[in-house]
Amino acid sequence: ESLCSSAFNGASLLPLSPKDLLYSCLPLSHVFGFVCSFLWPLSCGASLALGGWIRSFFTDFLFYRPTAVSLVPQMAGFLLAHRLLNPELRLILIGAGDCPESVLQALRGQGIRVSFGYGLTETSSGVALSLGEDPKAMTLCPEVEAKLGEDGEILLSCPSLVMKGYYKDRKSTEGAFSQGYLKTGDLGRIDDDGLLHVIGRKKEMLVLSDGSKIFLPEFEAKLASFLGEGVDFAACLSKKGQVVLCVGKAKMGDDYSQAVLAFNQTCPYSHRIAQTQYFSDPLPRTQTGKIKRWQLPLLLVD
Repeated sequence: ESLCSSAFNGASLLPLSPKDLLYSCLPLSHVFGFVCSFLWPLSCGASLALGGWIRSFFTDFLFYRPTAVSLVPQMAGFLLAHRLLNPELRLILIGAGDCPESVLQALRGQGIRVSFGYGLTETSSGVALSLGEDPKAMTLCPEVEAKLGEDGEILLSCPSLVMKGYYKDRKSTEGAFSQGYLKTGDLGRIDDDGLLHVIGRKKEMLVLSDGSKIFLPEFEAKLASFLGEGVDFAACLSKKGQVVLCVGKAKMGDDYSQAVLAFNQTCPYSHRIAQTQYFSDPLPRTQTGKIKRWQLPLLLVD
């Protein structure tokens, strides 16, 4: 029931027509793939083509010529790089991660509408969709209520979508809810128009567009050995999905470029620091001295 409700809610915001054909290439064992590349088109009366993994894209897109497809960011970049986007394709739904701005603009430049979805396994997939130009500004699906915790965590309520609990795990279930709202573990904000903006994970972890993860305590401890003692710094992701080093209490002439270069040589390519931004004020912290990581992306200068 919850999975079907999720599909119908998504269809109410982002409808397909009986003339549409959606190419399904996501694993149906995952909730995003099952709801958004299987149930969603069927709930709209659209046609569905069950495809394979990336290696079959070269023949499948030419044969099926879909008008819609659900993807993760890495797949979208692959389709662009290999020029596999057929002219009939008019809509791409992206989930499970941030998409680089360059990929987004390239897709839109070909006249393709790009929408981003937000959801969790615990919410039967999507609870919000971006419908306008800003991929970060998401409209909540029908019946979904969202509010923010004191630390900026997104809290969700929707009886038809949110799980009842973890199977035979009462302790984890109790810890997953706050006054009837599911604690998502994601940080965000709600703007004056009621649109939900997802900023990042509450846990100290960065999820990159290729699916790899940076565990910040370990990452920053290693980085500190290159920067030296007493540096007020933290890492975050830019809008382009690149790792940014933020340096607080910066003075005129401060330059850590050589230290960053040496550090990058020890990291996988996607984990390397793409830019460093300096701030004269201290980085924002809680009363206990922890970095307010959810505020860092808001400080960045494009």
